[in-house]
Amino acid sequence: MLLFGIIGNPVKHSKSPLIHNAWFRENNINASYQYIPVENQADLQSVFEILPKMGYCGVNITVPYKNKMFEITKNAGFKISDDAEVLQAINTINFVKKQAINTDLYGFSKVFQPKQDDHILIIGAGGVASSVVFACQGANITITNRTPEKAQKIAEEFMCDSYHGDLSKLDISNFDAIINATSVGLNNEELPLNYKTLQKQTKCIDTIYNPRLTPFLEIAQKKGCKIENGTHMLIYQGAKSFKNWTGILPKIETAERLMKEFLLQTQR
Repeated sequence: MLLFGIIGNPVKHSKSPLIHNAWFRENNINASYQYIPVENQADLQSVFEILPKMGYCGVNITVPYKNKMFEITKNAGFKISDDAEVLQAINTINFVKKQAINTDLYGFSKVFQPKQDDHILIIGAGGVASSVVFACQGANITITNRTPEKAQKIAEEFMCDSYHGDLSKLDISNFDAIINATSVGLNNEELPLNYKTLQKQTKCIDTIYNPRLTPFLEIAQKKGCKIENGTHMLIYQGAKSFKNWTGILPKIETAERLMKEFLLQTQR
């Protein structure tokens, strides 16, 4: 049996095993996709080295290790994809081909393609945020993060604006889209935005898919905004990872059905 998995902390909330194992069955591939929790970043190097010895062919990387695993794979001589090189972050490793790639950019670009004159607020400065900024190149981007230095670094790298003040006091009425690329909302925390200034023409996107409606999206929906959670980003980035490992482009409809069933169950 071929082994695959997902590395992160936390990781048990991920629905990648649900999707990938269904795709393996659908394509008659004798494989299993499993959770690989890693509590400390200091353990990443040893985990990276031992997994192929255990029979793992490939893994996905989720928060908060996308940037660190980029460094580890590069130092190990793996072939890094061009977009991963620019983003300094990876989310997919192929141990067989010794490749490290980033499929988040592909996943997000299938969900949202901004117009050139759009004003976009991106919240976050981790691996996902970098992919989102990259995908929105050409628009007028403002990036903010609770650690201003991280936001400033991305702003300088992609030549966009950064906001370092109190997010709850920022007037967000002029933004065409607001994108949450942090984990805030994963445990139903409210994103600290100035919701009084949120306009219904603003599209609100959350890269989180579980819960289906984070407090951010729930408030935006009540305001009449168009909303999008991270479900399709998850599915499309997962499909590209699957193709990298197997050479097969899986059925998007299968993952959509599974995620719809799962999210409906969680609402009961």
